[in-house]
Amino acid sequence: MSSRLLVVLLMFVATLPITARADECDGMTQIQINVAPGPRSDSKYLQPGSYCFKVTFAKEVVDGSASVKWYVEREDQPTLPVSTGKVTSGGGDKQQAQSDLDAASKKEEVAQDLLETAKKRQRDLENDPSSIAIQRSHGSIAVDDARKAVRNSAEIERLAKVDIPRLQKAFEEARKDREKKQAVLDNLPEAKEAITMQAFTLDAGDKVTMKVWIGTKNTDDNPTQTYAYEVETGGKWQLGYGFLFMPGHDKEYVSRAADSGFVIARKSNRNALTFAPGLIWSWYPNPSRTSSCVFGGFRCGFAAGIAADSSSPILFAGVQGTYHQNISFNLGVAVHQEKRLAGEYHEGQSLTESIDSDTLNKSVYRPNLYFGVSFRFDKSPF
Repeated sequence: MSSRLLVVLLMFVATLPITARADECDGMTQIQINVAPGPRSDSKYLQPGSYCFKVTFAKEVVDGSASVKWYVEREDQPTLPVSTGKVTSGGGDKQQAQSDLDAASKKEEVAQDLLETAKKRQRDLENDPSSIAIQRSHGSIAVDDARKAVRNSAEIERLAKVDIPRLQKAFEEARKDREKKQAVLDNLPEAKEAITMQAFTLDAGDKVTMKVWIGTKNTDDNPTQTYAYEVETGGKWQLGYGFLFMPGHDKEYVSRAADSGFVIARKSNRNALTFAPGLIWSWYPNPSRTSSCVFGGFRCGFAAGIAADSSSPILFAGVQGTYHQNISFNLGVAVHQEKRLAGEYHEGQSLTESIDSDTLNKSVYRPNLYFGVSFRFDKSPF
């Protein structure tokens, strides 16, 4: 590799924003981005410096899926995606597993209650006086007690040999099912945020954009959410092309025939409105600090430029309101040439001979109010 190529590569790398792992964000200004469901567009302005962006997602987003792409824009460089990431699904599976576990736990609880009820019934029957009496007297008690004792004895035997073993088995099965559901829940991977921290060292005019796609696999276009962070500048110049309109204030004179010769008289000027094409440079303060100068889609700024009428250049300056950065209206003062009577003459002066207009009149630069309309193009239309 030649030394010249190596230098070019090093210069290119140096112009790229610095990205870093999370452990390299120490000491940087932290910016938290909380991604919630639904469409969203957010933009903020930053001072030049080093920033670490941390992204977190709402539970509803993590239960589904989300993809993220970071982009960086720097003057005279194409927009470049610097990294991508994806939030893994799993929240929905975990929710279903928890629901299954709750149902299994309820079933185990019911089976245990039935088993305990049967065992309590068995204990109550075994402690019944009639059962105790017949066991001791071997049938020498009253007939009613004997009958009751026989029934108790039969129920005790059924509980011991049939009901309790069956309920015990149902309880064990419910317990095993609950343990199985618990194991499924415990072994499910947690929904992870696979978007690592992003670190950027930003200069004036840089812009960092994070685009989020929620619930879609197509990350080529139409992001669900967009988060833009633009680094402040001291102001921005923009070039526009337009027209200036000015009231005509020419005072042009001619020599007219009179009884004794000629006399200097003012010419009747009909050009009530003059217009001229021109180039308009507009300067806008930092957008983050001009919120008070934004109204109805218009943004305030300062305008200056150069135009030309049929005979001379025009310099102008004033204030400007731009509608959505495309069309601008400006108002100010323009300095341009106007016709005036030459200093050696005066209106009504008598002349012995006729004098041509170029001799009587001089062009002088004078200030005048103007109104302008201009259009902004990313590139020159010419």
